[in-house]
Amino acid sequence: GFLGIVLGVGSACDSQQSDASPNAQEKAGGEEKSVVEPIAVETLPIASTSFTKYFEFPAVAEPLERRKISAEVSGRVLKLAVDEGDSLAKGALIARLDAKLTSAQIDVLKSQKQSAQREYNRIGQLAKQGLATPQQLDQAESTLQQVSLSIKQAQIGVSKAHVHSPFHGHVERTYVDEVEFVSPGIPLIDVIDYQTIIMNVTVPESAIPFIKLG
Repeated sequence: GFLGIVLGVGSACDSQQSDASPNAQEKAGGEEKSVVEPIAVETLPIASTSFTKYFEFPAVAEPLERRKISAEVSGRVLKLAVDEGDSLAKGALIARLDAKLTSAQIDVLKSQKQSAQREYNRIGQLAKQGLATPQQLDQAESTLQQVSLSIKQAQIGVSKAHVHSPFHGHVERTYVDEVEFVSPGIPLIDVIDYQTIIMNVTVPESAIPFIKLG
């Protein structure tokens, strides 16, 4: 009787396990199965194309030409013909200087030239008579030439009493006023040319391979 009870209990447990096992397997099977929804995919053909890459760099714009216009002779500014911001054509009058000192210097030099000419002629006559040496004649000729050259330089100075613009541009700044006395090298105005602009750009080294002329 005791053995039968044990067997009965064992059979009952086996029966329960066998009954529960199919359900558990079905549940387990249900958890493992997953349904994958289809996804619509659009395909495109592969083709080569070109694109342009743009860079931005800091830059400073400067005029091609900027120049200080200075006096080449000494004198008082009789007329300053421009103001700051004025547009200048090439050859336009900028200033007119008083050339009285230079003109007076020319008069003195002309008088010296006449004396040098008379001395040269006198030495020449004496040389023909054997009363003057060739060295004396050469010295008289050299003095005459030096005075003549000084006259030409002074005459050029008078012509430079009128200061003109060397190129087309705009007056950026004026340095003097009328009646002021100026000397050679003293700036009168600044002239800039805006017709051609130069861009000074700072390019990093990493971008240099992409930079080319044109």
